[in-house]
Amino acid sequence: MYTLKIDDFSAKELEKIFNKHIDENAKITTALWKDYRPLFKKYDIT
Repeated sequence: MYTLKIDDFSAKELEKIFNKHIDENAKITTALWKDYRPLFKKYDIT
Protein backbone atom coordinates (compact mmCIF):
# COMPACT_ATOMS: atom_id res chain seq x y z
CA MET A 1 0.00 0.00 0.00
CA TYR A 2 1.17 3.54 -0.66
CA THR A 3 -0.11 7.07 -0.37
CA LEU A 4 0.45 10.33 -2.17
CA LYS A 5 -1.11 13.64 -1.14
CA ILE A 6 -2.99 15.31 -3.98
CA ASP A 7 -4.81 18.65 -3.98
CA ASP A 8 -8.05 17.37 -5.52
CA PHE A 9 -9.40 14.51 -7.63
CA SER A 10 -8.83 16.10 -11.05
CA ALA A 11 -7.17 14.08 -13.82
CA LYS A 12 -4.08 16.26 -13.43
CA GLU A 13 -3.76 15.31 -9.77
CA LEU A 14 -4.70 11.65 -10.31
CA GLU A 15 -2.04 11.42 -13.00
CA LYS A 16 0.60 12.11 -10.33
CA ILE A 17 -0.38 8.84 -8.65
CA PHE A 18 -0.49 6.95 -11.96
CA ASN A 19 2.92 8.25 -13.05
CA LYS A 20 4.55 7.42 -9.75
CA HIS A 21 3.00 4.03 -8.99
CA ILE A 22 1.43 2.45 -12.09
CA ASP A 23 3.29 1.03 -15.08
CA GLU A 24 1.97 2.27 -18.44
CA ASN A 25 1.55 -1.38 -19.55
CA ALA A 26 -0.63 -2.31 -16.58
CA LYS A 27 -4.31 -3.13 -17.02
CA ILE A 28 -6.23 -0.89 -14.63
CA THR A 29 -9.75 -1.51 -13.37
CA THR A 30 -11.61 1.53 -12.04
CA ALA A 31 -15.14 2.72 -11.41
CA LEU A 32 -14.78 4.66 -14.71
CA TRP A 33 -15.16 7.94 -12.89
CA LYS A 34 -15.21 10.83 -15.38
CA ASP A 35 -11.93 12.32 -14.15
CA TYR A 36 -10.08 9.21 -15.33
CA ARG A 37 -11.02 9.89 -18.97
CA PRO A 38 -7.94 12.01 -19.83
CA LEU A 39 -5.77 9.13 -18.57
CA PHE A 40 -7.31 6.65 -21.05
CA LYS A 41 -4.87 7.82 -23.74
CA LYS A 42 -1.83 6.75 -21.72
CA TYR A 43 -3.18 3.86 -19.61
CA ASP A 44 -5.29 0.75 -20.28
CA ILE A 45 -8.25 1.61 -18.03
CA THR A 46 -11.45 -0.42 -17.89
